[in-house]
Amino acid sequence: MSVLPRDIVPTLNSASEKSTPTATNLGAGLVTSTSIVPKSSRGQRVIGMLLQLDVSITQTTATDWNASMVFAGLQIKKIEETRLNVTGYKQLLNLFNILTRQNASNAVVWSDGSGSGSGSATFKAFLPLQYTTNPANPVMLLSFNGLGSVGATQGTVTSTVTYYYAPADPTNMQDDLFRIVTAPATLNSNVDIDVSAWFPSGFIRDIFADITTDGNIEHQSFTFGNTPVFERYSAFELRALTNAALASQSVDGLLQLRTIPTAYPLNAVSTNKPSLWMRFNAALAPTFYLLSKINVAPQA
Repeated sequence: MSVLPRDIVPTLNSASEKSTPTATNLGAGLVTSTSIVPKSSRGQRVIGMLLQLDVSITQTTATDWNASMVFAGLQIKKIEETRLNVTGYKQLLNLFNILTRQNASNAVVWSDGSGSGSGSATFKAFLPLQYTTNPANPVMLLSFNGLGSVGATQGTVTSTVTYYYAPADPTNMQDDLFRIVTAPATLNSNVDIDVSAWFPSGFIRDIFADITTDGNIEHQSFTFGNTPVFERYSAFELRALTNAALASQSVDGLLQLRTIPTAYPLNAVSTNKPSLWMRFNAALAPTFYLLSKINVAPQA
């Protein structure tokens, strides 16, 4: 059973708080922020995060820029385990759409300030991610592109995260686990390919694929060995599955795939293994977003 989409603005939150603002100087290349963590979660569950980047730059020659241009990545860890690793603006937007079925046109929870020449602008993105804070808080690390990404000679990004909480539920202590996997090479068109061959082993609840544009897929199937479970779902059918509600907003080429929650073993472990088959109309290297939930034992 899918756990998506989620409410854009948490209505059941018991509290919210802002992290300490973290300033990062932009450099010639990629730079990483210091750790951002909740301050006083008191064992409550995180049910949403509002990421805010206040960007201030200096340009010698005035050129147009957006605050989001400095965003390079977002990583969330619990102790030493990675729960999420996003690379680039497109993956962040895809994650937002997967979680909420909204796109960048929803200015209430996704806004991208712009400028021309020296000045300041703000980027905001709300992500209804879910994490426990007992026995450990989620730790966020951000990475930023170099000064050249916004045509700047110097610049600073101040990062703030507003955490939304709900009371801890000892019977449902689970964290989100998103694994983002890109095919290691360009895949051929007009042939059925078992794309699950590149999935990490383990239980996967929901699967989304970024294939650039909906028209790039001919169909998708799901089997256990030679036994078909779902056969030949077209791009039209997958779009209807992805955006089932009238209020949904789409991102072209980002589709939820027709599967069942199951554990994927390493490729070729069993002749009866679950397999996700896709046939493309163009050669491409799709990116897959794999959502699982991890049971987290509460602290004694």
